[in-house]
Amino acid sequence: SSADDSVNRFNGKPYKIYSDGKVDHATWLGSRLYGNMCFHCHGDNGNGSSFAPSLHDALHSLSYEDFVATVANGRTEINSANTKVMPSFGENKTIMENLDGIYAYLKAASNNALPHGELQWKGPKTE
Repeated sequence: SSADDSVNRFNGKPYKIYSDGKVDHATWLGSRLYGNMCFHCHGDNGNGSSFAPSLHDALHSLSYEDFVATVANGRTEINSANTKVMPSFGENKTIMENLDGIYAYLKAASNNALPHGELQWKGPKTE
């Protein structure tokens, strides 16, 4: 299935980190989109903030399918202290077409696999 292909592109991982610290194109692009669209609420490398939960922790147990559904449909979480709302990105073509890369970036971050500093990519764009 395409979900399995997305999740297991590189020896069971959705991302590739080369020996020089560069990453595959999809992971790099995912990091850029995350920085533009997700960072403001979910924080640096998905570590969470007062506005939104840590994706760093969530990606250890959240399936790829649930990740896609959450991004596409949004989520509302209500408890006695507050209400948190993640907007739906299902109509955002750029996000939805590059969701595999965002997922790959967040999985690499949650696995503490990312090199420090701004990511750079190498290799083919279609890898």
